[in-house]
Amino acid sequence: MKTCRPRRDRVKVMKVLDFADFDALAGCAAMLYRRYKGAIRGRLYRIPEGYRLLVTVNPRTDLTACREFGRLQSASCLSESYAEEYGELLISERAVQKIGRAFVSSVRRQEFKEF
Repeated sequence: MKTCRPRRDRVKVMKVLDFADFDALAGCAAMLYRRYKGAIRGRLYRIPEGYRLLVTVNPRTDLTACREFGRLQSASCLSESYAEEYGELLISERAVQKIGRAFVSSVRRQEFKEF
């Protein structure tokens, strides 16, 4: 009898990224967008402490570079509930792609103007 196991590339985990300000969030989103394109799904909340990005990724996705911009932690029911209760939902889906695309494009336009 054949057993059904989920494919490893389809298993997703949620991570929480907290940022003190929008500049840090934009820098991290641009870096993630350049590195992973559409592989990272996420929602963005404005919380009293700054911004909270809840992302869904493959367990093997390396997010350690995000620590340069903000705080990275594993998600729990509490972190998601806190964002929903005390935060304001700013982007409901594809937050990394939307912010990253905007800031990668603006950086490229700025570099082009300098030439």
